[in-house]
Amino acid sequence: MRKQKGSLTVEAALIVPLVLTVFALAVNAGISLYTECREMAAEAMVKEDIDAAELFYAKERVKDIAKYGDSLH
Repeated sequence: MRKQKGSLTVEAALIVPLVLTVFALAVNAGISLYTECREMAAEAMVKEDIDAAELFYAKERVKDIAKYGDSLH
C-alpha cells in the first residue's frame, strides 16, 4: 500500500506543474488577445467618422456610371 501512495505523490508532482503551466500560457494568450483588441478599438475610435451621406452619393454616382457609361447625361 505504501508504494501506491508514494507513486500518486510523484505523479502529482509531475502533472500539477504541467497543468499549471498550460493554464498560465492560456491566460497569457487571452491577455495578449484582449490587449490587441483594445489597441485596435482605440485606433478605430481615433479615425475619422464615416460620412454616410457622402458614401450614399458616391454609390449613386457609381451606379449612374455603370448604367449610363462614362458620358455626361
